[in-house]
Amino acid sequence: MSRITRLAALALACAGPVALAAPAPQFRLTLLPDLPGGSASAQGMAINAQGVVAGQSVSALGHVAATWTPQGLASELPEPPGGLVSGMGYGINDAGVVVGTGHDAGGLRGVIWNGAQMTVLADLPGGNNASGALAINNHGVVVGYSYSSQSGTNPTAVRWHNGVALEIGDLPGGSFGSVAQAINDAGTIVGYGTGANGRQAMRWTEQGGMVALGGLRGQTYSTAYGINEAGTAVGSVGNWAVRWDGTQAVQLADLAGGSDLAHARDINNHGWIVGSGNGSFGPRAVLWLDGAPLDLNTLMLDRPAAFFASQAMAVNDAGLITGWGQIGSERVGFLLSPVPEPGSALLWAAGLGVMALRWRRVAGSQRH
Repeated sequence: MSRITRLAALALACAGPVALAAPAPQFRLTLLPDLPGGSASAQGMAINAQGVVAGQSVSALGHVAATWTPQGLASELPEPPGGLVSGMGYGINDAGVVVGTGHDAGGLRGVIWNGAQMTVLADLPGGNNASGALAINNHGVVVGYSYSSQSGTNPTAVRWHNGVALEIGDLPGGSFGSVAQAINDAGTIVGYGTGANGRQAMRWTEQGGMVALGGLRGQTYSTAYGINEAGTAVGSVGNWAVRWDGTQAVQLADLAGGSDLAHARDINNHGWIVGSGNGSFGPRAVLWLDGAPLDLNTLMLDRPAAFFASQAMAVNDAGLITGWGQIGSERVGFLLSPVPEPGSALLWAAGLGVMALRWRRVAGSQRH
């Protein structure tokens, strides 16, 4: 075999099916700063398509809901009047609308921030001024939990549409104990409900109502935390990270040296799953690619020696990841940006394919 033919074979192998098993991505690290007057205690909770992060920071007043630009510029979100300073941003959509919680004079409330405008979301009828908004889709539908005159001290999963709270019920045999954690643009909701088997991960659709998601190894105690546009959900069953294809739970492996103490928090439309695992060095932020766990700390090109990422909370379709970690005893939020950009990798693979085709033509012409 000539040298050119060998090169052509190598390039074809790289550009063919083997190219799907791409090397692990690498990331640039941005540490999320606190607001002026605050001490280091930031955490990223959600990220939108533009790379804007929502979460919590510390200002001179205390813990407040905040956002960060992709460059790490922090902005404070206002608190409801009359309450404690203890806000948290849990979700953000591509229009930059943030949802979360804040305290007013009555207690913990679900809140929506649209630019500088803050709105406290209504409770279910008979509620006791206690609710939480945990996610928002690109149609502006918000999900979370509230209380009602029927649910008493147990939360009930709700969706807010045009500011109106709509109860989505519980699992068959349940008696109030559900929370909606995430929603996709099709309106499919995941979280957990309480049924005849106790607390269990659930999926809700307007057509089919609430159905339980499968357990693992005889365990059913579970929560679904994230869902992508294909309807694949991720979360945990007991202490195992899982992915649900339909209602079937598939376990995600823990890090090497770990003890099956992992949780999956989000999944993007390319199947990237993020969360946390328990490796030989303790809790670490994890990226699962094709089911294989990767310690995100080992994929950062510029990680300071004093910092480690312990929890990844969200990932967008461009591969940007947010969460939090530690520097000593201080909690620090982070944003990871893939290097090279995903589009560059695709162009590289396409270039290999063109080169392979040319090499094949050259090799063929040499044989005639």
